[in-house]
Amino acid sequence: MKAAFKYDVEEIIEINSTNIVRFNYPQVKFNVEAYDVDGNILWNINDIIGLDPATTQSAFESFVKIKKSEENEHYIYAWSFGGIRYCIDIEKKELVEVLFVK
Repeated sequence: MKAAFKYDVEEIIEINSTNIVRFNYPQVKFNVEAYDVDGNILWNINDIIGLDPATTQSAFESFVKIKKSEENEHYIYAWSFGGIRYCIDIEKKELVEVLFVK
């Protein structure tokens, strides 16, 4: 990936030609974004999960871990600080599952 980021990167997952980047929170709210190989942003996690930034508590807008799914090559998991695990289809840009894990 050719991008230079404005914020500190905590984690990057590469899936096919998509790079899922988890930035340092609190530098970035909703700190998971997807980029193509040229560094163009494809989506921010909140584009998919759809929380209201004006009313969302910080524990649910910060993500502490991301991981590729072992079951489906198009899915990632993202865990919020508040104990919610989101399963996201990165190709369709859809929320597949929400699970409270804490």
